[in-house]
Amino acid sequence: MPDVFLSYGREDKAAVQRFAEALEAEGFSVWWDSALRSGDAFDQVIEQALAQAKAVLVFWSPRSVESRWVRAEATQADRSGILVPVMIEACKRPIIFELTQTADLAHWRGDRQDKVWRALVDDVRRLVGRAPSAGPPPDRAAGPRAPQAERRQVSVLNCALLAAPAGADDADLDPEDWRDIVLAFQTTMAGVIGRFEGRLEAAQGEAVAAVFGAQQTREDDAQQAVRAGLALVEALEGFHPKGAPPLFLRIGIDTGLVVISGEGAAFGAPVNGAAQLQAQAAPGAVAISPVTAALAGGAFDLEPFGARAFRVVAPRPARTRFDVSKARGLSQLVGREAELRLLRDAVSLADAGEGQVVGLVAEAGAGKSRLCFEFLERCRAEGIPVFEGRAVSHGRNLPLLPVLEVFRAFFGVRADDDAQTARTKIEGRLVSLDAALAPMSPLVFDFLGVGDAASPTPQLDPDARQRQLLALMRHVIGRAGSDQVTVTLIEDLHWMDTSSQQFLEHMVDARGGARSVLLLTYRPEYDASWMKAPWCRQIALAPLGRTALEHLLEDLLGPDPGLTRLRTLIGQRANGNPFFVEEIVQSLWETGQLSGERGDYRLVSGVGKLDVPVTVAAVVAARIDRLADRERQLLQVASVIGVEFSEPLLAAVADLAPNDLTAALSSLRRAEFIVERSLFPVAEYAFRHPLAQEIALGALLKDRRRQIHGAVARALEQRPGRPEEQAALLAHHWEDAGEPLQAARSHRLAAEWVGLTDLNAAAWHWGRVRALVADLPENVEAAGLGATACTHLLNLSWRYEVSAAEIKTILDEGRAFARAAGDPAGEVRVAIVYNRACCSAGDLSTYAELALENLEAARRIDDLALQANATGFLADAFLYTGRLPEALAVAEAGLAEFSNDAPRSEWLQGFNPWSVMHFWRSTCLALTGRLAEGLASYEEGRAIVEADGSPEAAAYLWSWAALAYLTAGDIPKVVACAEEVDKVCTALGDPLTIVAHRRLCETYVALGTGRPQDAVETARAALDIHKVAERQHAGMSAMLLAQALLLSGDATAAADMAQQSVEMCRTMLRANLEAQALGVLACALLARDGPAAKAPVEAALDRAEALIKRTGAKTLGPSLLEWRALFAATLGDPSAASALIDEAAAGYDVIGAPMQAGHLRTSLARSGASMEAT
Repeated sequence: MPDVFLSYGREDKAAVQRFAEALEAEGFSVWWDSALRSGDAFDQVIEQALAQAKAVLVFWSPRSVESRWVRAEATQADRSGILVPVMIEACKRPIIFELTQTADLAHWRGDRQDKVWRALVDDVRRLVGRAPSAGPPPDRAAGPRAPQAERRQVSVLNCALLAAPAGADDADLDPEDWRDIVLAFQTTMAGVIGRFEGRLEAAQGEAVAAVFGAQQTREDDAQQAVRAGLALVEALEGFHPKGAPPLFLRIGIDTGLVVISGEGAAFGAPVNGAAQLQAQAAPGAVAISPVTAALAGGAFDLEPFGARAFRVVAPRPARTRFDVSKARGLSQLVGREAELRLLRDAVSLADAGEGQVVGLVAEAGAGKSRLCFEFLERCRAEGIPVFEGRAVSHGRNLPLLPVLEVFRAFFGVRADDDAQTARTKIEGRLVSLDAALAPMSPLVFDFLGVGDAASPTPQLDPDARQRQLLALMRHVIGRAGSDQVTVTLIEDLHWMDTSSQQFLEHMVDARGGARSVLLLTYRPEYDASWMKAPWCRQIALAPLGRTALEHLLEDLLGPDPGLTRLRTLIGQRANGNPFFVEEIVQSLWETGQLSGERGDYRLVSGVGKLDVPVTVAAVVAARIDRLADRERQLLQVASVIGVEFSEPLLAAVADLAPNDLTAALSSLRRAEFIVERSLFPVAEYAFRHPLAQEIALGALLKDRRRQIHGAVARALEQRPGRPEEQAALLAHHWEDAGEPLQAARSHRLAAEWVGLTDLNAAAWHWGRVRALVADLPENVEAAGLGATACTHLLNLSWRYEVSAAEIKTILDEGRAFARAAGDPAGEVRVAIVYNRACCSAGDLSTYAELALENLEAARRIDDLALQANATGFLADAFLYTGRLPEALAVAEAGLAEFSNDAPRSEWLQGFNPWSVMHFWRSTCLALTGRLAEGLASYEEGRAIVEADGSPEAAAYLWSWAALAYLTAGDIPKVVACAEEVDKVCTALGDPLTIVAHRRLCETYVALGTGRPQDAVETARAALDIHKVAERQHAGMSAMLLAQALLLSGDATAAADMAQQSVEMCRTMLRANLEAQALGVLACALLARDGPAAKAPVEAALDRAEALIKRTGAKTLGPSLLEWRALFAATLGDPSAASALIDEAAAGYDVIGAPMQAGHLRTSLARSGASMEAT
């Protein structure tokens, strides 16, 4: 007795033979003899073969639909409930079978892993009632592999048939009878579910689950599930088995991500979610989840049900709601004339010297890229230079990609240029703009990865290098348009990495007054707050209007009058989004409803209802799912590489022969899943829509995804070029491959490279290194990486708001890593930078003691660079905590012990430790009463830091020197030092900490030149910075602000601020600064309260004197005498005041400040003359 009867047209025998053999390989017995096609034999065939078969497969083609025998067999099978229709060639089926679900296998060539084929086999097996065979017959042992599991979004329907509770007079229903009723309705349910393209899962008693989208994703899976639920409720109304009590259904539907096993079973939250909704639903109700409602709710009237569910009330007239699209459309540019005019106006304004920044904002698919393309083509036609860059979806893993693209375009550097050619182009371009820019060429060489080893770039602190690049970029933008206007385009800012974002903000700011246009595209969710400048404008792209939409459809579909109604339907569904329009037309062509080619389509079959997807993601997922296995799997491999990929890299990862790879890429290109970006020097492709890449990637199971990521990483490592440029991308692939050690190595390389231009990104990469190696088993290399990462994170922590607890955690981890790596020097490095990080955070409570311990630990290690660093930090600790003689002794001993040759890689915090010791020696001399020696030493230090190539260190040196010159009374020198600091600050791009020193120097100048009001503003600005960065200086800024307020005549505010300064200094152990703050406090109290302030002033001055003696801050001795002189004068003792002033002047002579002594004597003489005149 045959399991399966095959009905087909005689002309299709060869095609049907393929199906017959495949069904036999699945374990079914098949009757498909075509010889009995005469009238005499027909009755016998019907009576025997059809009567015995458990399933009848009818193969529809243009030939079989004309066969009365096939029609008759199909009718008989349909009446018996065993019909399984199959489309093997596009045709119009007999009208009676139009509403019957038909498996479309016109594309099928025998692949038993094909999803539609697997669904057909499941349908046949359900009718035959036979479990899957253990394998193919012996002669087919080399058949295809078992289906692979995959991830996909589905809608799960859970339906329970229940009987109304029996009344008091009703007899209990016999369980056997109830079983028959349930099984009978499950047969009805199978037909309903099948009609809506669902698949029944195993039943559990009265409950049955069905999955929509298990074999193949369709755009309207959620809608179909809901419609099936309503149809089941309707079907129950006509279900009246004999002896059955009143029956009702409860139905729950949930939508989400599941894993479909190779056997077709679904695993995931939606399975349980649908069951829970079913249990909560009222009798006769269909309850759906919020996700299902979001996808299908536009087609139904809903009402809230419970806290997070909805009850389906009734269907609405068919319509679709669109979510925000995340893919870029490449549709024809129509309906954008107004926007093009605005862009042309921007060029005109820029040409007149009014630089413009234009932001195009719109949802994905609205036509931003197409508008930019058309605009740039017109600019090029007019000879306007155009430079382009684009962020990509893995922007964080490709730092500075859009910026590098723009720079290379500006300098004319091609991908195939060798380093020498690139350097020639760069230098020539810079010189053509401004001959003075020639010395900056090496900086650009390094940035673009074409550095010259024979002429290396001067060594710069990473932060300084970034600021120089930004400053250069701003200058170049201003000069580039001197001859003609230029246009720069950067696309997809919503994917831009943080490094590029910082460059972008400077690019935007530099456009004001430049003869250039900066054109930017981004999605509405992107924060474009920087667009507020007067030279910035934002253009929002609205949906296409009716006329523009008609033009687009005419271009896509062609002029055929038979497409008029289809155009209307597409217009209604697309809602003005050109991407939607294009995808709908593409889907109609792929499903065989349209024939021909773009611009010349013909309608193959009537379109009663256009199943437009409710989200762009659903459209793309459905298109991917309809691909042949080879193309679909290649697309998934490409999706792991990224939105853009090269053919050689894909070939290295994909398991395809060269000919198959070429053919598959051609198919994907024709289907417009991918586009060619370039063909030379190698073929470069990109996903036509980024969402297609996301959907393809999401379908892969984690294990398979990890395998591909690993293959991509290994292939990338074999590519030529600078490894650091692709280190971030490698780190991404190794990390997603589940290879933490390799990922950590790559993150380290990326951190070291990007740290030259973006310390934020460097901190992120070091953080990834720390996290990745934390969970590795004992591994010396991993531990070493962890120690290095913690050292750098602590070194960078002062730039961010990192809590003390987090700093301590990083210290503990770093020490543990160093111990595990057997690296005692690494342990000391971590401790040193931790101690300094605490100082910068304002916690100096144990700074000196820990610095001593660190030096002792370094002494036990044969590492001179480490010892030099520890010595420099000990001098730093002693000075900041007011132990000035000890700081001087340590600095001088270190200068004598160590040579000035520590490698740059060993410069903790980016400064030469020998230079640090010389700097602190100069400062200690200036503070301990040897002012002249200190000033001379500062002058020597200038040459030292210049030789180091450390402009940031020079800024700190001149800031402290300015303070010393102010103490000496040499105001011209104060001004000169302030100017040096300002130059460095500007050259480095105004980093926050050096801006604070600029403000301090401006305060010194204002105080020294008699402008206390200006000093108030600059001191307040410095204090605001020191509240968040380098907090150990907050007491100093507050003291200067109090002094400025006092000289401005606001004694009350001065006293309050001086008191705050005293408290800050005391808390941070800044004893010598506290003494100075106490002096300012005493003067402010005397100005505010007069003689009434005697007691607190006396106490303040006594403590100041004690602190000066304790700290060795002898340079403050003359100042103390001046404060006491003011105290005596206020108490009415001018003689004592004069004597104290004389003593103070003599004291200035002693410490090496004769100019200050002269100022004081001159002031005293004027005061005496005034008193005599009085």
